[in-house]
Amino acid sequence: MSLAGKNISELRHQDSSWLRTPLTQGQNGQLLRVGLTDVETLEYSNSLVIKVKNVTGSTILAGTPVQALNGDGTLIFIEPLITGNEFIGITHEMITNNSEGFVVVLGEAPFDTSAYAPGSHIYQDFDNTLVDVKPLQDHTYLGISINSLVLGTVFIPRGLIPNVAG
Repeated sequence: MSLAGKNISELRHQDSSWLRTPLTQGQNGQLLRVGLTDVETLEYSNSLVIKVKNVTGSTILAGTPVQALNGDGTLIFIEPLITGNEFIGITHEMITNNSEGFVVVLGEAPFDTSAYAPGSHIYQDFDNTLVDVKPLQDHTYLGISINSLVLGTVFIPRGLIPNVAG
């Protein structure tokens, strides 16, 4: 089937149900998610987010670097990042235990950047502390501080700099 010239409302999922398109119009650059009964605003398009679930037994705060724990075939289960493991992103909001939420995997994420100058590279050190000087030992690169605020922003440049062990 050729998709050329097709409107998104004319395309079908494999289960033959029609794709739902938002009736609500967002602002320029805004990413909208269509729910069963309404449209939810997630974030502006300078971030790529994925839906996840917290099954750690405790709350994960907004702005927390996380790793994948496992999944259920629908969602990735997350936990706070342990240095040396694969960093998948930063939580967009607080996610209570057994709740779903969103993780920013690329682009701008909420993060306490008050300890860092704008443009600083932020790493998680071998003992899981956050630093802005590249550690010599095991570390995980998180991103670049965009500003210096408690309710600040970090840019996650996925795939540019790998995790480093030893």
